[in-house]
Amino acid sequence: MESELLAPTISAAKVSSLFIYPIKSCRGISVSHAPLTPTGLRWDRQWVVVNSKGRACTQRVDPKLALVEVQLPPDALVEDYQPTNNSYMVLKAPGMESLKICLSKQHEVTEAITVWEWTGSAWDEGTEASQWFSDFLGKPCRLVRFNAASEVRRVDPNYVGGHRTYFSDGYPFLLLSQESLDALNEHLKEPVPINRFRPNILVEGCDPYSEDLWTEIKISGFSFEGVKLCSRCKVPTINQETGIAGSEPTETLMKTRSGKVIRPDAKNKNKVYFGQNMVWNWMDSSAKRSGKIIQVGDPVFVLRKVELPSEAFLENWEPTQESYMVVKAPGMQALKVCLSKQEQEVADAVTVWEWTGSAWDEGAEASQWFSDYLGKPCQLVRFNTASEVRKVDPDYVKGQHDTLFTDGYPFLLASQESLNALNEHLKETISINRFRPNILVEGCEPFSEDIWTEIKISKFSFFGVKLCYRCKMPTINQGTGIAEPETNEILMKTRSGEIIRPNDKNKKKVYFGQYMTWNWTEFSAERSGKIIEVGDPVYVLRKVSSSAEAAA
Repeated sequence: MESELLAPTISAAKVSSLFIYPIKSCRGISVSHAPLTPTGLRWDRQWVVVNSKGRACTQRVDPKLALVEVQLPPDALVEDYQPTNNSYMVLKAPGMESLKICLSKQHEVTEAITVWEWTGSAWDEGTEASQWFSDFLGKPCRLVRFNAASEVRRVDPNYVGGHRTYFSDGYPFLLLSQESLDALNEHLKEPVPINRFRPNILVEGCDPYSEDLWTEIKISGFSFEGVKLCSRCKVPTINQETGIAGSEPTETLMKTRSGKVIRPDAKNKNKVYFGQNMVWNWMDSSAKRSGKIIQVGDPVFVLRKVELPSEAFLENWEPTQESYMVVKAPGMQALKVCLSKQEQEVADAVTVWEWTGSAWDEGAEASQWFSDYLGKPCQLVRFNTASEVRKVDPDYVKGQHDTLFTDGYPFLLASQESLNALNEHLKETISINRFRPNILVEGCEPFSEDIWTEIKISKFSFFGVKLCYRCKMPTINQGTGIAEPETNEILMKTRSGEIIRPNDKNKKKVYFGQYMTWNWTEFSAERSGKIIEVGDPVYVLRKVSSSAEAAA
């Protein structure tokens, strides 16, 4: 899904509340600030109640857990806090004596603890805690704590790699907006509070459900990545003050926030969505030893967000009159460009490099928007596929291969290892957006993509056409629009024609990435299934022996 990089100059929202849930499915604690850890806010979901088989007890089956109140020591959220033998978590519930759990004491290790897909060991909090929960829930239970000394629970790598969590449902952070809750409550006879949805971070000041679109945000200097929408189970129907389940708000969410409504072509039509699961990019802050805290009142800056409709990348999707591409820029109002409207006038003599032809003009509003932003007369035009064809250079590739407004070829591929190798030479590391590839691969040797002449991704063959020589673009910081010459200076020393192609005429050109075409004629008769996705393996079918032999 396309994600736009935004300049974080104006906050999109602010943090209005923070919540931690030390024991999974028990009552949360509203806090004014909280230290960040790779597994979530400190203390969040470190404990879970398990049944006699070691499986997690949650409100889905045991709604009475909503009545268990949890208290931590007043200084437990000081960043460098270390519990002592006199530091206790205190639990209270109707009809029960208070239970004190020592925060520093580690009991025996118990095996075969299961939370969803994960099974591992945990610290058992002992007989007294076991009896307390067994009496309250009316069945044999134990309270266990995540064994961080020997266990790691990774989040689903199909959505994001390199992150972990404790006893959450799957991700270390859940973010919601007050506006989304308000929008939902407008449809309900009896409004529900935010505790039905158990977020860690509640923000306010944005449009309803705008958090659905956030793929990267910044809070107090810390970057968070939006991983996936949160699909909802039975828990939001449970009154957190009484432990009694009803039918709302899930009935209303099914009408307004089901997959059928907001993701009409997705497989999970009967799931309902509310909130965004997130991870903290903690590796960006690994050198910072202190100050890893977020607090109520912190502004929220949106760095990236989805700007095309969520269904726009489904294979057989056809845009309607309500389908828009949204364009944003600093100091400008958002511009909406209808994806289905093609009754615009045709603009002739549109030129991109060697090609000249006609294009659909997106109209006066788009023209004025770009003219104002760039400070010169401009038009926004769309390739006129009804009457135009732009062939790739036949000197490099044979057959029927076309492109639209690219620099010359339909696909550009680069590897993460090549970027890592370049970054080793730079004073300030750069991200892959400087090179604007279509396909980023990982797991190969640096610059091995130079020599790939045919690869297979999923079931589709791609031909390596020529190395991509680089202009000024990689020097431009894509977050600021300001040119920084170091990238090309280093490329000139490490990736120029003089170095990697010593017999080539173009000794002063620098190369990074491989242009490719897709062997589409193999599948021209197939109407569906022409999709590649993140996680697909890449097979090298043919290659040359060195970069010097590759076309350029």
